Amino acid sequence: MDAPAPATKAIPFDHEKLDRLMGDAGIDALLVTSKHNVQYLLGGYRFFFFDYMDAIGVSRYLPVLVYRGALQRDAGPAAYEELFAGNGWLGAWRDGIYRFHHFHSTSHEVLGIAAGTANVVLGGPRGSRVELSAGDIVVLPAGTGHCNAGSESGLVVVGAYPNGMRWDLRRGDPAEHDEVLANIARVPLPDTGPVEGREDRLTELWSSTA
Repeated sequence: MDAPAPATKAIPFDHEKLDRLMGDAGIDALLVTSKHNVQYLLGGYRFFFFDYMDAIGVSRYLPVLVYRGALQRDAGPAAYEELFAGNGWLGAWRDGIYRFHHFHSTSHEVLGIAAGTANVVLGGPRGSRVELSAGDIVVLPAGTGHCNAGSESGLVVVGAYPNGMRWDLRRGDPAEHDEVLANIARVPLPDTGPVEGREDRLTELWSSTA
């Protein structure tokens, strides 16, 4: 007599609750960027294809947040600078996004797409490709790899950092692995989010996953 097939155990993940929380916060996309994020969202489960983590793109359990259409497409760079500064994210610059994989180990970063469209790879060479366009804002926790994988010639990005924290530029050198992990662990969680200040769901999400 054949042995009965083992019962399939459901993954303890409430996607309806996540959808509801994201809807309440006005968040359209929640991107997990490491095996730790996936393990957290799946209630402790880890699958074999998350066993490897690139030296570039490591993050501290914190998800990337994408705010679609946070500002009007024609709002202009100054509107992003004003929004970020008003919420305590300072040191703003206007430029593009580097076309090589890199990350910052000493600060979180917000990027606002003030003009144009870009395909951005988040999480290192094995990460996820996300299309960002004018009006979108993405918040990257310290250690999140990002790379411009293709953009329009008119791309304008506004970046800023919580409390104007000093940032470094890392490209995933394995010799720096222990150093950057120590740096990331020392980066404090922000008191405010760059989009909605103290009401920003980012602070709650990051506090609960740190």
